Amino acid sequence: MQPTTYLSRFILVLFSCYLSAAATAQTVTACGNVQTGDRLTFDKGVYSDCAMTVPGSPASRDRPYLRYWNASEGGPAVPAVGLLIVESADLSPSPVATDLFGEWDFADAVVEDMGAAYTGDCSDMSAANPTSNSNITGAIDGNVYCGRYSTDSGASILIRGTLEGSSESFRDPAAFVVTASTPDDPAPDPATATPVPALPAFGLFVLVGLVASLGRSGLRTLK
Repeated sequence: MQPTTYLSRFILVLFSCYLSAAATAQTVTACGNVQTGDRLTFDKGVYSDCAMTVPGSPASRDRPYLRYWNASEGGPAVPAVGLLIVESADLSPSPVATDLFGEWDFADAVVEDMGAAYTGDCSDMSAANPTSNSNITGAIDGNVYCGRYSTDSGASILIRGTLEGSSESFRDPAAFVVTASTPDDPAPDPATATPVPALPAFGLFVLVGLVASLGRSGLRTLK
């Protein structure tokens, strides 16, 4: 087989890999109006404008909520961090707006202790998607916690907070939504978008470099 044939096949394989990466890229966007507040008189937690619906439940039960939970609030004897979907009317201060990202898929609900030094957007949680019935974990003062709910639209709503045991709440709250994107999707709002690695663009750069290198090698062989 001629070197140029090998080169052509190699280029096709690399280009297919590039297209696959571009088609499955994800966009991480910051949710608006992240707040730390109270759920009635039960507990304190983190929530935002990012919401989802729960089939068979009131339309207002739409707000992913990362909470601190202890025995005085009807929780476990050992304090814990948990994740709920709650009614907007039960939260104070009230949510500012509602950005819906589909229905909860009843398959993915997980909260994870990310350690004390974590500063990310929770898109790198080690828990597989889906992970169900893992929406509670032990509470360690000063550690950062991430919670995740996924929807039938393929989106995941992520909530982050650093546990502050003395106030039974969280500091440095944040929330994000992960959505699948394609090259045809509109660019996210620069005011809210969180940068993510541009893997498809990098892959294309590597592809061009390899093609140029192999092309020179093939020409030398043909000579």
